[in-house]
Amino acid sequence: MIETFANKQPKALWETGKSKIDTRLHSRILRGLDALDAATRPEDMNLPGFGFHALRGHKPTRYTVHVNGPWCVTFEFGDGNAYALDLEQCHQETNMSRDADRCPTHPGELLRKDVLPAVKKSKTEVSRLLGISRQHLHDILAERKPVSPEVAVRLGKLFGNRASLWIRMQGAYDEWQVSKKVDVSGIPTLHAAE
Repeated sequence: MIETFANKQPKALWETGKSKIDTRLHSRILRGLDALDAATRPEDMNLPGFGFHALRGHKPTRYTVHVNGPWCVTFEFGDGNAYALDLEQCHQETNMSRDADRCPTHPGELLRKDVLPAVKKSKTEVSRLLGISRQHLHDILAERKPVSPEVAVRLGKLFGNRASLWIRMQGAYDEWQVSKKVDVSGIPTLHAAE
């Protein structure tokens, strides 16, 4: 989960969907931040096309994920959370949260726009390697089907990370979608009896 930013522009993009960052980079940055928010360890970000690696000479260790051209998101990781996210130099850290009005990235979008282009494999080949039907993969990529825990385990193995990244991304997406549709205003909140 993302805890803090060291730079106010990525923070603003995450919290509001708006930033002074070049708008051509917004969707790529947000997909990376959604993946990072779902990650439970830095290695979960070691996805094809992300250019993930640890930066040398930093204590605590800082990691980087490529965005575009010279741009990358850097971060620290501890206790299952990401800290001090940065896109350019800045020294102020603040607590933050994702823009509640922006739907988290569906894992299919991350696969379609970042991971599959990086591995340069056809969808047919990837579905074969995953052991799922081509139609099932197409439905995930088109965001018509969720990434099930079973498929998440397969994706984690194929792309060298863990199932938890894919499951948490799907969970964040599903929770946002359902929270917009389900009226809970008539349901009370129970508390422990004294």
